[in-house]
Amino acid sequence: MSGHVPESNGHWLQNAVRGRELRFESALVLHDELGAIVENLRRVAVGRRVVVISGGLGPTDDDLTREAVAQA
Repeated sequence: MSGHVPESNGHWLQNAVRGRELRFESALVLHDELGAIVENLRRVAVGRRVVVISGGLGPTDDDLTREAVAQA
């Protein structure tokens, strides 16, 4: 989020779905704010069959990804 490390998950995923029945549409980078994650998940899920989330990979108890997905 600081800009020191480039976000690469979106680029990787875009290449991974190329040539399949899925289409890569966009990548979002969000701060760890529950409301923002829930709001964006709800918004991007409308009319889509698949939404890929690459957050929640850390081993810390403060991760909000699972709770946000449950709320969305």
